[in-house]
Amino acid sequence: MPDPLPPVLQLRRGKGDAIVPVDRAYYLRLVDSVSTLPDAVHAVMVQYPSWTPTSPAQSDSLEVGTRYVGRLVYEARVVHALMSDLTWGVAKVLREPVNVFAPWTLARGLIESVGLLTWLLAPDLRPRERIGRSLTLRLHDFRERRMWVECGDIGADQVEELLARSENQLSAIAVELGIELKISRDGKLLGYGCSKPGPTERARDLGWEEAYRLESGIAHGFHWATSAAGLRQRDEANMQVAIEPTLLVSVLSSAIVRHLRGTDSLFRYMGWDLEALAPSLDPLLDSVGLEDRLRPWRSM
Repeated sequence: MPDPLPPVLQLRRGKGDAIVPVDRAYYLRLVDSVSTLPDAVHAVMVQYPSWTPTSPAQSDSLEVGTRYVGRLVYEARVVHALMSDLTWGVAKVLREPVNVFAPWTLARGLIESVGLLTWLLAPDLRPRERIGRSLTLRLHDFRERRMWVECGDIGADQVEELLARSENQLSAIAVELGIELKISRDGKLLGYGCSKPGPTERARDLGWEEAYRLESGIAHGFHWATSAAGLRQRDEANMQVAIEPTLLVSVLSSAIVRHLRGTDSLFRYMGWDLEALAPSLDPLLDSVGLEDRLRPWRSM
């Protein structure tokens, strides 16, 4: 694949409308920053065995029980691990030679995982509302598994019985905790105290709907989206694929912002010290000019 980067890119970066040169060295620092970010965050996370005594998680556990909060935290940490893998993946496919379409599918998954994490751990929820969201997530998990099993021929009846029992157990937990069962007009159980929002709705709540729609369009192979990403018809027999340099920088920068947003939610809920991220992350983020307002430990 041809070299995708000219010697100097004229891009908007930082505050205001000033156009500043972003050269190859900057681009490579950006790739390195995205690649390093997940491990740097993880190195701080492993210093904490669990949530702290002054955390929202502790407050929730005192009201609804450690068992249910523990399950919620497990779900949140799995999503954060997924988010970290996707962040690293974005950097991996944007090292030379640059992959044109793969970054967008990874970036789309990153929005979905951050959206799910922030929905689960939203700070303005009461404890039972938060547990209701955890139960709702598990309900949809069971139903997705059912649809997957129904595609095959082995053990469908046994799994169907197991999943039906599991749904009944979730409903029993909700009733025990005084969480309302949300029922549709046709009598279908939608969730517990809430229904599960779709990924586009979660992206909209985060202010990332425009990016999500573009990334989804590319993932689905829509012409308008792949054209925006760089696919061009060179002649009747050939297609020319080259990613716009501005988009290269944009997808990398947004990966950093998204990863920090999800990490912020997890750290705040667990009561972990966000400022502990500063020594390792500030030099990394300074090297690519990330604004202070996008660093959670600077906006507390």
